[in-house]
Amino acid sequence: MNRHRDIKGLSTPPLKKCKKCCHPAKFHCPFCLPSSFEPTNYFRARHHLDKHLRKSIHLQGYTVHRCRLECRNHPHYHCVYCTETRMRKHDLNKHVLRCLQERDPQSSQLPVHTKGSASPAKDDIRSCAIVSP
Repeated sequence: MNRHRDIKGLSTPPLKKCKKCCHPAKFHCPFCLPSSFEPTNYFRARHHLDKHLRKSIHLQGYTVHRCRLECRNHPHYHCVYCTETRMRKHDLNKHVLRCLQERDPQSSQLPVHTKGSASPAKDDIRSCAIVSP
């Protein structure tokens, strides 16, 4: 299964200089549209990625970063096992447990670790396309 670009091992992806639209070359956030995070120098982009890491969910060898790309109108997290997304960490945790149990009813509960509390937004269920890395 192809994984959405916001799911990368237990880390953040390396920053790369833009060679398409920025003159002089700047660094884009791989999880945000330029309208959400304006391309900038390496150190500001690195600091921004560190914020993504602090808000991420760690499960089964993956770090699920909050995505702000065109797949939704609001920041969200992608399920590791299917194409569904959730806006809140807590809701993704519950979804992943259900998703894993549907795939393997014999599985025990999946350990999911997050930092911080979930926002008060309602449980919003939507899907978006999976993008190859």
